[in-house]
Amino acid sequence: AEVVPQIFRKLPGLTVQWDECVLPGVPAQYRAFGTEAGYACAMDRRSPNFLVDLERLRQQNVDLTQTLSRNSRAQLRRALRLAGSEGPLHIHAASDLEEALSYFAALKQLDRRGSQKQGGAFSSATRDQFHRRLIARGWERGEIGLLRASAGEHTIGYLYQFSYRGRVLSYQAAYAPGKDNRHHPGIVMHYLAIERAKSGGAKSYDFLAGQARYKSSLGDEDEEMVWLRLQKPRPAFLLERAVSRVRGAL
Repeated sequence: AEVVPQIFRKLPGLTVQWDECVLPGVPAQYRAFGTEAGYACAMDRRSPNFLVDLERLRQQNVDLTQTLSRNSRAQLRRALRLAGSEGPLHIHAASDLEEALSYFAALKQLDRRGSQKQGGAFSSATRDQFHRRLIARGWERGEIGLLRASAGEHTIGYLYQFSYRGRVLSYQAAYAPGKDNRHHPGIVMHYLAIERAKSGGAKSYDFLAGQARYKSSLGDEDEEMVWLRLQKPRPAFLLERAVSRVRGAL
């Protein structure tokens, strides 16, 4: 609340010439910061953000299942029981960088097979290289987590997470599809990861922005995220807003 407004006020003084500053996926309060700094703020979209308050679970000494709605609790318990029929459920965090990169490679393979988009989230060489560098740089600082969820010897799937200031941020999950609609491997994986984060002393487990059934089932809605553009006073932007208003009225 102190730093961001100062940054916004300094942006016009940059030597580089610019008309618009794009801010994807930032807290909703950034819009007020931008307005106060004198910009027109165009909002492209907004998204809820869901998280699990791990400190509250520890204080109340309860399991996640005890905080869910009756339907969500029944669904999770059934999914855990079905997954556990193949062996004891376990989640293992990569113990070194080499193992983390091997988990990342396995996650990519599962993500590619299960993705509706061709190639999956890490299909391009640029994205792959970026995440490999990110994992290597963040590993020593304890900011990266690559986890394998399993039932006995059977691999359920993999999770790719970030850790920052006590907040575990779930970035990507990949798993083989369940046998039928009673199996929910993704929910099972997140439950195991949430319990691991809780026992490890993390403050919260953040599902990050995006509307998905499992997020609203397991977590509580946190601060809304918005996709903003800070705009300088330019005729083109005035025309754009006028056209947008007319289109909305029609």
